[in-house]
Amino acid sequence: MPNWGDFKINKCMSRGKSQQASVLWNILGSWEDACNRQDATLNGKYFSKPSRCITNTNEWGEFDDVPDSRCDTNWDNSKWEQIEGCVEPGIAKYKNDLIFQHDSIKDIYNEVCKQTPGNIGSFQFSGADSCIKYTTPTNGTEKIIGYVNAPTSSCDMKFEQITSGSCRNDGIREYRGKIIAPQGINASTGCDLMINKNIVTTLPNSQTMVHSRCEVEDDGVYAVWVTTENNCKIKYGDLIKNSCDKSTPGFTTTYAKITFPEYLTASEVCTANPHPTLGVPSKCIQHTDGFWYAEWVIPETSCVNSFESIANNSISDCVDGFKQMIKKFKTPFTNSYTDSDFKVVCENTEDTTELKLLPYNCEKDSNGDWVAKFKVKCTDAPVNANANAPVNANTDTTVQYLYIGNLQIPLTSFNILLGIMILFIILR
Repeated sequence: MPNWGDFKINKCMSRGKSQQASVLWNILGSWEDACNRQDATLNGKYFSKPSRCITNTNEWGEFDDVPDSRCDTNWDNSKWEQIEGCVEPGIAKYKNDLIFQHDSIKDIYNEVCKQTPGNIGSFQFSGADSCIKYTTPTNGTEKIIGYVNAPTSSCDMKFEQITSGSCRNDGIREYRGKIIAPQGINASTGCDLMINKNIVTTLPNSQTMVHSRCEVEDDGVYAVWVTTENNCKIKYGDLIKNSCDKSTPGFTTTYAKITFPEYLTASEVCTANPHPTLGVPSKCIQHTDGFWYAEWVIPETSCVNSFESIANNSISDCVDGFKQMIKKFKTPFTNSYTDSDFKVVCENTEDTTELKLLPYNCEKDSNGDWVAKFKVKCTDAPVNANANAPVNANTDTTVQYLYIGNLQIPLTSFNILLGIMILFIILR
């Protein structure tokens, strides 16, 4: 029966794996056929046949990727040496010699070096970032050196002092800090890298955040943080609704106390900080209590001058193509007007709901109410379906009407006499 002789290591193929070879003995028949059918178990791994067979003075079988501790690599983690200077904010470069046994590791040094895990303090890594093969000048010994970038506080960006800026009118505050860069790092580049890598800083207001931008000044580079702070926000108090104002009929003034940082002016508050429901104030004024108030002028139906129809006294006879209509003048500003004011305002107020006209005269009636008189074309006058008695345009006396279908007949003395005569003729 064929059998394998002693196995020897040819070379390391990768970290922890070797290529091993052996001569096949006691072959009957074809050497190559026998080799390709011969299995083996090497360091616990089963092979159904060799990776290849080589025929010379003997028949050799080669087996690839055999588990082999002689091809292992390691670091002495106590010997990592920090190279002078920093790679980037918070990061330094360290170097160390790779530990290996079999000399053939040198042929694949770059691969195995980058696959060898280790740790630098509490920082753990899966392999070196870069590797070189180095020959010692004194004795010619070849070494494999691995380089690892690892965090260290010695490379942290520091700030000379972080100072608080003034509030801005949109409720934010800026902080600024001059950068002190560690050796090997340009302050401007390092400032930008801190943003890209989301490196946070604790500010004097206890917020922890990444700075928003970097600014280069004559004396150095500054990081700038933009924060939202409640004490920088404009605050509105409760809304207070004013009574109607005769200077703005149809509108009323609503106001609210405002508090804001001292550096702001009231005009800045008014233009840049809308109320959540009323929007930007019309103006901001300081009241006698010393506080500032925002004011809004908003539509208010109860603040409109208007007219109200008068029952039993609304439409006169048609005279010269016109009828007279009287309505009561209503205003929310009763206590603000003199009699002369009432007359002027009334005669300059249009009846927008029905007649679409200005009154031609306004006067106070016997009850002390102000009434407005309108001249309406007979064809345009509204029909009083309830037969309410209107005012006669000539005498201002009450006139009774007789309705026959859609026909309206004034019951004057002449018309009554004429009716009696017609009735007498019919009865005869």
